[in-house]
Amino acid sequence: MNSDVETIIIKIKCKHKYRLLNTLRDEGLLFDAIRRTLECDGEGIQEITWEEYEVLERAKKIHK
Repeated sequence: MNSDVETIIIKIKCKHKYRLLNTLRDEGLLFDAIRRTLECDGEGIQEITWEEYEVLERAKKIHK
């Protein structure tokens, strides 16, 4: 993993907002909205699977 990459984790505690974000994701709009907000190009934000996320988190804990 590139050391210049930053990770952004969003925790949502409001069920209504969580449902809205899931709807946007299902319609393919969520990551477009995030890209626009952060002014990233198409490659700047990529969704990872839960399994990939767990691997990254384990690696962080090992290297601490």
